[in-house]
Amino acid sequence: GLKVTTAASGNEALNHLKNGEFFDAVIMDMQMPEMDGVELAARIRDIEGYRATPLVMLSSRGRREITGDLFTGVLTKPVKGCSQLKSWAMRIAKRAGMSKAKVALARRLAVIMHRMLADGTPFKTAAAAA
Repeated sequence: GLKVTTAASGNEALNHLKNGEFFDAVIMDMQMPEMDGVELAARIRDIEGYRATPLVMLSSRGRREITGDLFTGVLTKPVKGCSQLKSWAMRIAKRAGMSKAKVALARRLAVIMHRMLADGTPFKTAAAAA
């Protein structure tokens, strides 16, 4: 199965890595507390065992600002055509609260992106909301 770990900041993410947790891929946002996604990616690449780990950036600013070869992929926000996925998350929020909905959505997106990275499958919004 797939295990998803969330971090509220770049430093928290680094602590997970430095404390011996291993991840097959890292998905990060460009804008985070304490450091941006580019700085986090550079610091992850400096950790032994993470120099070739797939890093995926989520950015509302677009791809132009993200240069170099730190990232395996860049997804721009908002992801168009995800109304079904958003509706699914909002149903969870109404039932269990926004905090749980955010975690559920992060897990769903992690599963989708892991599948995309593993086998080159393109993103399909209908499958994401199922």
